[in-house]
Amino acid sequence: MTNPTISVCMITYDRPELLEEAIYCFLQQTYPHKELIILNDRAEQTIIFDHPLVKVHNLKTRFTNTGEKRRHCASLATGDYLQFWDDDDIHLPWHMDDCLHRLQFFTKKISRAQNYWLNLADNKYFLKTCKWVHTLTIHKNIYWSVDGHESATRNEDIRFIRKLLRNRLLSHYDLPIMRPSFIYNVVTGRVQITSCIKSEEDRCAERWAKVKEEAYLRNVQGDIILTPHWNHDYVARANAAWDAIQ
Repeated sequence: MTNPTISVCMITYDRPELLEEAIYCFLQQTYPHKELIILNDRAEQTIIFDHPLVKVHNLKTRFTNTGEKRRHCASLATGDYLQFWDDDDIHLPWHMDDCLHRLQFFTKKISRAQNYWLNLADNKYFLKTCKWVHTLTIHKNIYWSVDGHESATRNEDIRFIRKLLRNRLLSHYDLPIMRPSFIYNVVTGRVQITSCIKSEEDRCAERWAKVKEEAYLRNVQGDIILTPHWNHDYVARANAAWDAIQ
């Protein structure tokens, strides 16, 4: 397949201002064959952004857990490959191109980055070795062959990776050194967890109560028209951090 389509699956809850940066990341991607699916399940908010490559789904019913939410978002995708972006992280313009380029170094139609930038909310970027969670690109057939994400509120992405490992789907050759295209923001403010249904989930009631309380206090409701933009020049910051370690 010469020009596969990448579907970006993005779940969100009560963080529209973060969506503006996240959508801008998507629109700035240099790879042209793409779509963005945004899944919002805060009934009091209707996210509005009109673009042919961006599909916003505003649901009136809250998902039971985050794993089911990610899985449903993936079910709406029409592309050949899936990526799961969080709304509070930054994907630099060459991210999709790099992800597809790296596929040649993997034994299956799954890839990840070698490194990423860790931002501890003080705008100082630290180069970290990448695992599988944050930069996963996976062919939709492989995703559904293992039935996607499990029902879980916390660590649903890690659980999915473990499922792929159990099925011996994650392996690669030596990865080349490439400029990181992903910035992981550790601290961005409000949490986005969903309610819990599994007893082993620790402090689920307290965490969910915090989310609802924050949403109530913010009182951001109704139609929310997004204007995608970046608050900072993340490319310049990332390039400066890369140059500093060369």
